[in-house]
Amino acid sequence: MLHRSTRPESLVEGLSTVLDAAPADTQLIATIMHTDVAETPAASDEIRKLWPGKMGAYPHTGQPGGVGGWDLSNTCDAAEFVQACTDSVERGACFVGGCCGIGPTYIRTLAECLAARQARAATGT
Repeated sequence: MLHRSTRPESLVEGLSTVLDAAPADTQLIATIMHTDVAETPAASDEIRKLWPGKMGAYPHTGQPGGVGGWDLSNTCDAAEFVQACTDSVERGACFVGGCCGIGPTYIRTLAECLAARQARAATGT
């Protein structure tokens, strides 16, 4: 799994570079952002290999190109987005949201799912 930087490198290599360069007392949050919905859970796993701290996930759907710079002709549905986000929460993400191609319906569906999940956890059901 590669991330975008000045040179292609694995996500783990890039995160290692950031962690090694950060001062010891720095508060860091590793965020998976602008990553395809289908790749988000695997990216969460990669981050967890090196980073036990706070993590977030902001997947996108679609791909660069098209009108306005983003092609929405091949996107996931809200259920797939919610699954990727809840998978990331199960892997330790403490905040989730959406990037390119993720609209209000996706976010509303995610909020409803997380609220129901929180209510079940509070009641033990």
